[in-house]
Formats: sequence, structure tokens, C-alpha cells
Amino acid sequence: MSSQKHVGQQGESIAVQHLEQKQYLILARNWRHQHGEIDIIAWHNDVLVFAEVKTRRSSNTDDSLPNFTPRKRTALLQAIYHYLDQHQISDVTWRLDLIAVAIPPQGQPLIDHLEDALEW
Repeated sequence: MSSQKHVGQQGESIAVQHLEQKQYLILARNWRHQHGEIDIIAWHNDVLVFAEVKTRRSSNTDDSLPNFTPRKRTALLQAIYHYLDQHQISDVTWRLDLIAVAIPPQGQPLIDHLEDALEW
């Protein structure tokens, strides 16, 4: 496994723990479709949440969120629509969240959780 992939998986695990502490119910991790992958799918307060996780080995999360490019947004939206269609979900409130995880050389990971990133 590549070091970058390992860092990404570590960040997703940290993000899942963060969401579970906030009472999110995790439904799926790394859901794949031909249009892309959704890192985390969860329920929170009657809202279906699709989360994109960006992880960096860094002392802050500043470099993570700018990587949410228009191209990545389009691919994520296509994957979300396919997930909703495949699971026959039509009458539900949903949102896309971004979770930036920074894993510093020493100390605890840092997490920035941006809810409803489509409005960002």
C-alpha cells in the first residue's frame, strides 16, 4: 500500500471517529461507482450526509480544503446522484460535507468539518 493511500485511510478513520462522536450513524465507507467514490455516507438528524475527506501530513488543515476543485465537486455529485438512484432514495434531505484532517508529526490530528460544502 502506498504511503499516500495509507494516510488517506488513516484520515478517513479519524473522520469516522469524529462523526460518530457527533452522533452520526455511519452507513458506508468508500462507496464506489464509475463516476467516483464517496468517502463516508452517514445519517445525522434526519439528513443523509455524504462526506469527502481530505487528509494531509501537516500541522494544519489549510492545504486540504482548496483541493475540493470544481472537477472533484462534479464527480462527487454524480456519485451522490447514482447512490440515491441505486438505493431508490428520492424524498430525503441530503448534504455534502468536507472534512479536512491534518496529521502533524507530533500531537493529535486536527479536524475541520465543513457542513453543506455545496454552499461553500
